[in-house]
Amino acid sequence: MGLTSRNVRIAGLGIALAGVVLVVGAVLPAIYPDTLVELVLRPAFRGCHQLADRSPHLEGHAFALCHRCFGIVAGVALGGLLAVLGLKIDPSRRWSWVAAASPIAVHVALRWIVPATDLAWLRVATGLVFGTFAGAAVAVALAHVHPPTPPSGGRVGRNVRGLAPRETSS
Repeated sequence: MGLTSRNVRIAGLGIALAGVVLVVGAVLPAIYPDTLVELVLRPAFRGCHQLADRSPHLEGHAFALCHRCFGIVAGVALGGLLAVLGLKIDPSRRWSWVAAASPIAVHVALRWIVPATDLAWLRVATGLVFGTFAGAAVAVALAHVHPPTPPSGGRVGRNVRGLAPRETSS
């Protein structure tokens, strides 16, 4: 296992854990409605419309995310896990991102034409497809971000005052 493969696994683990934290954060307002938990977590997910009739429910209380966003967040966790398991994805290929997002686009267009296709499980599933790709792709991209390696025996860059390091004579 090379350095890049190890980095992908580490980044994938971080992405998977972040996804799990987001899934739990989305579910907690439904478990503890009308509490400080809901007051803190619902605004954290303001990128989602959070319409109650388009969100998963637990005992009559809506999650902090809609079906599609919940699928995306769960997919990010799954994508991070797949990166840990060695899934190879090239995040620089634009067509891959288009292919991953196309189920969402097709579903949105189809529900305008045939309203009967606007099903909750389809919204979750299309989000899950995109989120899984995105989680794995971000893990691979993060694994290729490296700090500069200093030459042996020396420092790279500038010191605290912004000055270049002094040359020392032996």
